Amino acid sequence: MVSTQPIIPSGDAAAAVLEEKIKQQLSRLPAEALGKIVRYIQESLINEAQPPVDSFGRGTNRRREQRLRVVATGTIFYYGRTSTMPCDIRDISSFGCRVSVASTVELPRQFELQISGTESLRLCETKWRLPAELGILFADRQATADP
Repeated sequence: MVSTQPIIPSGDAAAAVLEEKIKQQLSRLPAEALGKIVRYIQESLINEAQPPVDSFGRGTNRRREQRLRVVATGTIFYYGRTSTMPCDIRDISSFGCRVSVASTVELPRQFELQISGTESLRLCETKWRLPAELGILFADRQATADP
């Protein structure tokens, strides 16, 4: 008689088997490597955060100061200024801004932003992310040197 049992468990059983195998593999890693993995996962979870919304699905504003709506362009520099991405700046304050890009997939959590018409770069940190839009905190709060 041919068995109809799957070779690989499915559902909750598969999750339990997978969890046990992951625990076994992680227990063999040096503490430094494990720390790097944990930081990577934490950054991934932070980057998946969405902008806050109220019970009606509208964006809520928890900013320290009002942002001004602007129509400006800029350039995002990342990976040690070896990669760039054009962006449109939608609103801005002294604390941060909202930018639109073709895709946020390849952007790291921290990068530099140069607003067109200025020579300064701003160190930025992503606070929330949508597929083509970012909420940015100016991590430096003041201009830095030319790229």
